[in-house]
Amino acid sequence: MRLSAACVVFLVACGARSSLDTPDPGDASSPVGAPPDGVCPFRTPTTLVHDVSGGAYFPDDTFLYFLAATPNNVHLDCALWRVDKRTAAVTMLSLTNDSCGSIALDDLAVFFTTVAVADGAVTVTRAPKDGSMPTTLFDVPGQASSSGGVAVDDANVFVVGVGGVWAGAKSAPSQPVLRIAEPSATLLLVDANAIYARIHPSTNEQIASFSKVSGAPLTVLNGNVGLLRGMTQDDQFIYWNTTNDFLTGRIMRVPKLGGASEMMAEGQFRQSQLAVDSRYVYCQGPDGNLESISKSDLSQRHYPSGYHMLNDGSPLAVDDACAYWSELDQPIRVGPK
Repeated sequence: MRLSAACVVFLVACGARSSLDTPDPGDASSPVGAPPDGVCPFRTPTTLVHDVSGGAYFPDDTFLYFLAATPNNVHLDCALWRVDKRTAAVTMLSLTNDSCGSIALDDLAVFFTTVAVADGAVTVTRAPKDGSMPTTLFDVPGQASSSGGVAVDDANVFVVGVGGVWAGAKSAPSQPVLRIAEPSATLLLVDANAIYARIHPSTNEQIASFSKVSGAPLTVLNGNVGLLRGMTQDDQFIYWNTTNDFLTGRIMRVPKLGGASEMMAEGQFRQSQLAVDSRYVYCQGPDGNLESISKSDLSQRHYPSGYHMLNDGSPLAVDDACAYWSELDQPIRVGPK
């Protein structure tokens, strides 16, 4: 089920927002005035949104967008929310009866997936950032927890479903096509040149690139990544974190055009998602707190206890000034990076 924009406004007005309280205006860590560009409006780590269950966080210049499950008597509905990064005001953009999947952004809209409780089918929805009515773009058959990863480029939405990676137009509803016939594909990234996915056709997990046009394999970027937990990119590299056992964690990278993989850090790194900016890779460190690794000299910065993250799988995002992550009981936290 999807709600019109009018229904969304009604729900927020009538208390659907009650489980997503904003920070107390009297909190010293709440923003005061508008800081200069490049300065995090929250001076110290604080809770941006309370009582969130779920989590894939994507910021743009003004808002942080996230998916959050809303408990009911049968299963967990999924809502798409946005929070103003300066005022912490929260708005619901879309609500469905399905479970939360993944999220991606372009300049005008948020693209997100939900997974049907009954049969695992994946629905791809486009929600305009201006708050107008969301549009269902297409559905693909799904499979358990591996389905629903999503990415966008200038023309298409790419999503993981049964059989591999599917593609459909992002501007209007369309009939999707199976672009990459690799049933084991899970994590998904796209840039102007290729599609990148985690695959495990045998016992070894791999990171591979594929043609955006034909879906043909281009390069196996790394043939044995261990137990891959998260994956992200910049213009030159694919980054991932991996655990070979319960004691050893590594942050790795490999050139997108192929070449030798490089270990950036090692030693009990947790299984959080990764985030990157122009200078650093961000992850959960051995002590459970946020950690950054320099792309240039691999030096590490250990953040204090106020940056503690949810164990083993915390969502993580950064923008020009702030980091966003989850803590215990799953609120969204924010702090200067």
